[in-house]
Amino acid sequence: MLSKFTFAAAAFLSFSNAFALGPLPKRDSSSCHGYADGSTYTTGGKKFLLSTDVVKSTNNLGGPIWDLSFTECVAACAADPDCVDLAYTGGSVCYLKKGLGVPFAEDGTCDAVLIPEPISSSTDLPACSPTTAISTATITESASTSTTTATSTLTVTALTTTTTACPTTTDPIINGSFESGMAPWMPLPGGTDGYVERASPGTNYKGSDQAWVIRGRIDATNPNLNQTFVQSLILCPGTTYRLTFTARRNLYSGQSSLQAFLGAGPDAAVVVATIPVSGWTSDTMVTYTGSDFAVPAGAQYSAGIVRFTIGFAQGTGYQKDTWVDNVKLTPVVGATPSAS
Repeated sequence: MLSKFTFAAAAFLSFSNAFALGPLPKRDSSSCHGYADGSTYTTGGKKFLLSTDVVKSTNNLGGPIWDLSFTECVAACAADPDCVDLAYTGGSVCYLKKGLGVPFAEDGTCDAVLIPEPISSSTDLPACSPTTAISTATITESASTSTTTATSTLTVTALTTTTTACPTTTDPIINGSFESGMAPWMPLPGGTDGYVERASPGTNYKGSDQAWVIRGRIDATNPNLNQTFVQSLILCPGTTYRLTFTARRNLYSGQSSLQAFLGAGPDAAVVVATIPVSGWTSDTMVTYTGSDFAVPAGAQYSAGIVRFTIGFAQGTGYQKDTWVDNVKLTPVVGATPSAS
């Protein structure tokens, strides 16, 4: 039976609804020292979500660290067990952070927030890497003449390599219907008046499977900051996945849009679905299907990420929200990704 994957409780609780991160308007998507806004960077076995032209207040781990490159700053955070976020400012100054504060726009500053990796809730984690067993056999042969019997013994050691199957036929997303709380989804609200939360739409909106959806919402005082939520996944090399979900905008003024991203290894921010401001059906939860995402057959990684970003525009001074539900990532039968 295939294992289910969950976040460690302690890791998830450290990213509570006070977690504030979201792409701010008018960013240079390549300004974070060559790394795109919304992409991920892995170092020291830890993965970070990058955001450009933003800085978070307070929660510093000690004083600034001078004269580090951006990647050295991220590596310093990865090496510190208390670091969950960092700010890299102009002048090559690195600030490690023990918590997550309120984001503010600041040109030229990069933010990198630690993304907890999924762990197994049981001991039978499906592995994508081979294991090797050593077996030994002893062969004894005898040869006889009329006067002499000679016995020779040959010991043969064999290496047998087997691979425990990665769950290539199973949806790796956990709690895609949001009926079991937020975990293991990580909410990344933008601003103190932005929210990523569960909501109950009632029975009037077709397309919501049961009682709960996830909602990206901003108050009237929010300057249309993006609202984001993510989940770490186990993705299998050699497998092609297709993302589906239902969504609905719920606003009386302004505009909303939505983008869904999938990533594995170096492909950490690939857009697989986009709902533009003109792509909504009013008052209805509509099913959307993303483009296929292929993990190369020879990939040496299995950790991945799914990310939804809800954007708002115009109508400043009005509350807005958008709903998402029924998130599924289905392996595509018969698809054969190319080798890496």
